Amino acid sequence: MTEYFEVRDRDGPARLGQLRLATPVTTPAILDEDRIEDAGSLWVRDRELPEGGEDVLTVLPHRGVPGGTPTEVQEAFAVEQPKVSYPSAAVIGAETAERHGTDAYVLSDARSAVGHAEAFVDALCRVREAIPADTALYLPGVATPGNVGLLAYAGVDLVDSHRAVLKGLEGKYLTADGERVLEDLEEQPCACPACRGDAFDLEACAEHNEYALETALATVRERIRAGQLRDYLEGQIRHERWLTAAVRRFDEQYGYLEERTPVCRQAEITATNEDALRRVEIRRYADRVTTRYRPRFEGPPVLVPCSATKPDSESPSHAQFHDAIGYRAHKLSMTSPIGVVPQELEWTYPAQHYDAVVTGRWTETELEFVADVLARYLDGAGAYGRIVAHVPETGYREVVERALARAQATP
Repeated sequence: MTEYFEVRDRDGPARLGQLRLATPVTTPAILDEDRIEDAGSLWVRDRELPEGGEDVLTVLPHRGVPGGTPTEVQEAFAVEQPKVSYPSAAVIGAETAERHGTDAYVLSDARSAVGHAEAFVDALCRVREAIPADTALYLPGVATPGNVGLLAYAGVDLVDSHRAVLKGLEGKYLTADGERVLEDLEEQPCACPACRGDAFDLEACAEHNEYALETALATVRERIRAGQLRDYLEGQIRHERWLTAAVRRFDEQYGYLEERTPVCRQAEITATNEDALRRVEIRRYADRVTTRYRPRFEGPPVLVPCSATKPDSESPSHAQFHDAIGYRAHKLSMTSPIGVVPQELEWTYPAQHYDAVVTGRWTETELEFVADVLARYLDGAGAYGRIVAHVPETGYREVVERALARAQATP
């Protein structure tokens, strides 16, 4: 942590922190104008170093640049930040981000990245890798109730309400589900003070948007505390295409996510769609069970379906499997989205901490994922004299057949 910012909890790249002003701010949060002081742009004229104070976050004199500015131009006009003894922030660009010893960093070209999945993910990963992990990241002029969950998921700690207010003055009614044209609404789907008023004009719409942004941030903070921000996002992002694309782009940044995601926790993974198969917890478990784990049983593996009860061994069906098998064979549960669960690992994370939608039908993506994990497991475990598959005809049997067809160490 820095003297004025501390990360207190995490949920992947998302953080729950505290900006230690005279009145502390729990992040992710809106940084109101009365809690931030901008020393001004050096593009206009030279600026005096402000006196600062512990009641505000002071943005030091800066030369912010828009997105697309050539790197050599940014480097030529880079500002050397002074050391100060009060809460401070340095303005940086995504391409040239570096450490300045401040408590927070303001991304000047954030608006050029938000709305474009690839650019957003590249910018956030680059910036977060460049600045210290225990400092706050502030993205001004971009937050809405619909995208603030993604911003927090990416590692953003501070936002403002400027975009939400401007949208309201333009007649755009914002919710966590997206935006609607005010004139098209038959009624306001909200019970905030602005929506309960007698007249609902553009100023009231802007006020509602601020309330909606505050509500969305409160939801995000609670989800981070519960370790379930990703579960929330997988449902919420469906209302806007670029948000869905951005989450999938983040899933491709395995190294970035993996080092920021706990190896073990109590939060349940709710797998309601195929995006769950790309979650870092799922992929990490699959990698470890196929490369690190070695079975201690000498008998053949017995492949069985997973149970609704977790851990599997607590279910009546698996109790019967165990009674029939004893210790003469090695019971392996097959499941989507986890893959393969050896009986010794049933109590570990995430094998014990997930719940999935059960329809009795497997998608092609699920079939391929579980078959690939099973094939890699069989190869990693070594050659078996035989394999027993006690599985239903639908779904599970096809998984086993695909896995055996591609595994190298099977009879």
